[in-house]
Amino acid sequence: MTKLDSLQGLRGIAAGLVVAFHSVASLKMSGWAPEYTSGFAVWGMAGVDIFFVISGFVMVLTTANRPRGIESAQKFMLARLMRIAPMYWILTTLMVMLLLLAPSAFNKEKFSIARTITSYLFLPYEVRDAGHSYPVLYVGWTLTYEMFFYVVFAISLCFAERPMRYCVVAIFMTLGIGSLLIQPDAFYLRFITNPMMLEFVFGCMIGWIYTRGMKFPKLLSAALVAAGIFGLAMSPITAEMENRFILAGIPSASLVAGLVFWESANGWIPKFVLLSVGDASYSIYLTHTLTVPIFARALGHFDKSRALQGDIACLFLVIASTLVGYVVYRAMERPLSKALRALVGRMAATRHDNSATALVER
Repeated sequence: MTKLDSLQGLRGIAAGLVVAFHSVASLKMSGWAPEYTSGFAVWGMAGVDIFFVISGFVMVLTTANRPRGIESAQKFMLARLMRIAPMYWILTTLMVMLLLLAPSAFNKEKFSIARTITSYLFLPYEVRDAGHSYPVLYVGWTLTYEMFFYVVFAISLCFAERPMRYCVVAIFMTLGIGSLLIQPDAFYLRFITNPMMLEFVFGCMIGWIYTRGMKFPKLLSAALVAAGIFGLAMSPITAEMENRFILAGIPSASLVAGLVFWESANGWIPKFVLLSVGDASYSIYLTHTLTVPIFARALGHFDKSRALQGDIACLFLVIASTLVGYVVYRAMERPLSKALRALVGRMAATRHDNSATALVER
């Protein structure tokens, strides 16, 4: 699969938006009053919408023109699990340990066996007080949707590619739009019919256009990027709004499409820091769940009078959490990913050699 610098950079921006959003929330709970960053961070939730659109796009690029069948589906799911599960399980374990040893560090969070088990299995767990699905590592709620999407895509790999494109769209359109009409009460039904999953479909559509080799003029691509940024800036985004897939999803899709086709038209993409942060975006996304509240408490310990201006405190939290996430990426995620790929490669080679030996012996 071709690596697009534009999407890596956008991943970094999306991760930064989410970190800023949670940083402002933690600082407010710790007694600070961020001014400028408080208004900006409201749109930090849009980082999730951007991630969902990118995920749909990447799934299409990953599976386009791929051999179909059960074996292909198994390899796809294994690759996806290797990508997201190890770091998520490690940090979930760390979070469980912290909840057991220092629960006061995470406000009202309490240890729950059921919640812990469902977290490791990427299953949704309803936190009734919050009215939402939150695993132990709370940002992992997005990964439960990702896993559901992976399963649907893996099943689609067992059948012919062209009709499956329409089936995938039909499944998520039916679930997403149907929930707006029916508004189910049952938790799991509400989970699998969340209209936000339509943002995956937006990404898939962009991916199918891209894989067909279609080109957009640079001017149109730039206009899509501008429209996406403007749309996100103007959207009154909240976690609960039913039309989030419209007010945040469509601008996110416009932004992703604009950047993808801008790069395919050889448009200039800034690299340097953006690509480094983009490469580490997954580790940043996961680790900031721990680092943001810890840094906020540490800052509060040294600045009991809250003399430090709130926006500067927010900037400190974002930079510090991003740096920690980058270090974790370099020290843990990347080496672990390489080791797992090498292990799977050796296992596949061993299976192939054993099969060949058995064939010769026959």
